[in-house]
Amino acid sequence: MELSDFAALTQNIIRDNGFDDFIPVACLPGRREIRGLDGLPDDVDVETKSIGWAASLADETEEFLVAFKFTDNQFKVFRRQNGAMESAIFMVEA
Repeated sequence: MELSDFAALTQNIIRDNGFDDFIPVACLPGRREIRGLDGLPDDVDVETKSIGWAASLADETEEFLVAFKFTDNQFKVFRRQNGAMESAIFMVEA
């Protein structure tokens, strides 16, 4: 799954549920599985925790994507595929 595809899916989640309480969302495309990470404390580094959590859900070589709130109007998506990480920042659609 491409970053932009997961970003579009994330936009749908945000449109349906709002962005104020948006929680990190992980996708394991090979399993057709999506999960949310609820209950993060306010003082935790959301990026580090989200990526670590998503990686813990996946097998060592399995592709995963994770999206999390980056700013008040942006979210960030990370993707691990074939051992390489890539990321992009997306604006929340109004």
